[in-house]
Amino acid sequence: MYCPHCGTLNDPAARCCTQCTGLLPELNKKSLWQLLYRPGQGLGCLLIIAALAISSLFFVIPQYRLYTMQVNLAREAIVKSNMRQLLVALDQMAVETGYYPLSLKPGNAVEEDQGLEFIAAVSRQLRNPFNHLDPVVGESELEPPDWKAFKPGQIVYVPLDVYEGRAQGCAIYGMGKKGLLKEVLRGGF
Repeated sequence: MYCPHCGTLNDPAARCCTQCTGLLPELNKKSLWQLLYRPGQGLGCLLIIAALAISSLFFVIPQYRLYTMQVNLAREAIVKSNMRQLLVALDQMAVETGYYPLSLKPGNAVEEDQGLEFIAAVSRQLRNPFNHLDPVVGESELEPPDWKAFKPGQIVYVPLDVYEGRAQGCAIYGMGKKGLLKEVLRGGF
């Protein structure tokens, strides 16, 4: 049995400690824990560390959730900036040509190709804040686009008011972490 005063190991039948001569408690079911507990082995430290770990969860988890929410808001702000940059390029092309393209892919018509090269150059400068490997600009014929077809961070170009193979307007949607952003940019005559 360990002495509760000095921690010295004594014979289980002993009534006094061999080191400090303190009285040892009688061995019964209530004092069985004294056989297992050794003073000075750090049980108190373990209890304090466990209590700190549990209490820190009440601080760390909310802080982590706040951090991820702020990161997602910042990423969505980048998506909105990408939307504005694309709309400026499309409006510039529409002013020069008189219409918006049906598709952002070059090869539709010779006169469109110069404007689409400029739009392609602008698109290459844009970055997807959620995944740098995903493309930034997508296209859709539906308004609003089916968000399941696109990934977070992408912006979606939708030609509007198509007449005789030319679009008189456009809408640009952005994809956030959980779906389409509320902000929709529109251009047109």
